[in-house]
Amino acid sequence: MTMILTCLTKDFVIQSSDRRISRVVDNKVQWYDDQSNKALVFKSQFVFAYTGQATIPVRKNGQIIDISTIDWAAEQLSKGKNLEEAVFNLKYRATELMNANYVRKLPGYKRRVAFVGAGFEEIENGGKQARRPLRIMIENFIDDDGSILDVPRDEFRIQRDPLGSSDAALYVAGQPLRPRRIEVEFSRLLKSSAQHNVNPEKIGVLLTGKILDTAKAMHKDRKTVGENIMCICVPQAYIDKDDDVMKIPITGGIRCEISTNSDGSLILKPMENVSLEDRIRFLPSFDFPNSAFDSPRFAYIAEDNQAMPYHSPVYVRPGRIVPTISSSGLSATFTPNVSNS
Repeated sequence: MTMILTCLTKDFVIQSSDRRISRVVDNKVQWYDDQSNKALVFKSQFVFAYTGQATIPVRKNGQIIDISTIDWAAEQLSKGKNLEEAVFNLKYRATELMNANYVRKLPGYKRRVAFVGAGFEEIENGGKQARRPLRIMIENFIDDDGSILDVPRDEFRIQRDPLGSSDAALYVAGQPLRPRRIEVEFSRLLKSSAQHNVNPEKIGVLLTGKILDTAKAMHKDRKTVGENIMCICVPQAYIDKDDDVMKIPITGGIRCEISTNSDGSLILKPMENVSLEDRIRFLPSFDFPNSAFDSPRFAYIAEDNQAMPYHSPVYVRPGRIVPTISSSGLSATFTPNVSNS
């Protein structure tokens, strides 16, 4: 089961989620994909990830085919003109699909899905427009106390959790943080970090590190959380315009190293065995005065600490979808300028 950790602060929102797809066979967990994308960015204001069933059975041209849950969610969200319309369309379409005759015949665990979103909603405050940090969850199998229902509900419901007076709020979805005191202590750490005005990179490292710790502590026969992770930041100062320019989230910085060839040329290539702190770099710096930190940033963290390959989330705007993009390698050679004199 995917682990989704979300942190809300007044200046930015961070969400980290792992990418493992697994199934239980003979009471043992078998994984068959550690590179499955489970994250998307809606416009420039919200990030979504999912936990539960990894594929959605859809009837097309008289046949039933399975498509990626995140790709299906992207399609439903793209039909909304704004965040509110997009979320309600996802809820209604998910309810409609899970109540289709050919889906209701499936076991309960194959009909459980939760979409977890986080970002900023536009509200009116004192006659002025303001942005409020918010987590939204659209789900059909999570009880009020956070426990998992054996039989999913017939209707998906929407949970809205705005940031109150606290400096930060932690939300856990999918795989829980156990024991309970771990979640409580981690929540306090995030609040303390926010009180000291740490940048989003630090929060991203904390969230991603917690997922890694959880995954590494699992026995191989119970390992439902993977070590390949997507970390996405949405700044409160995002700029979003419905124009013809298809802006996409900006990748995090990739640490590179320089080596020299025998002919004096320089080779620039990604570093190997990159630390977690070096993998989660959002450029330009959030702390830099007048920096253009005005759109979502993402960082991909691989379990082998390699800088490549590098994957992006799906990007969604009303009526438009940009699928995930993967970069398998990066290198550049610079030849020194040699004077003829």
